[in-house]
Amino acid sequence: MDTGSGLDGQCLIGAGLDQSLRYLESINEQSALEYVNLMKRSGDLDDMSEWEKSKVEYFYGAPV
Repeated sequence: MDTGSGLDGQCLIGAGLDQSLRYLESINEQSALEYVNLMKRSGDLDDMSEWEKSKVEYFYGAPV
């Protein structure tokens, strides 16, 4: 299965958005950096707590 269809881009920012962006810049990871910035501009990262809750409910089957 393609990773892009099974792994949410939000998983790239586990350390928090600003710190993750700084890290991606520091290791010159342009592809991931561009992708995270695209998600930021599109609003996909606006409510990370809601995204996290939905993943816990999906994978563990219980509401948070």
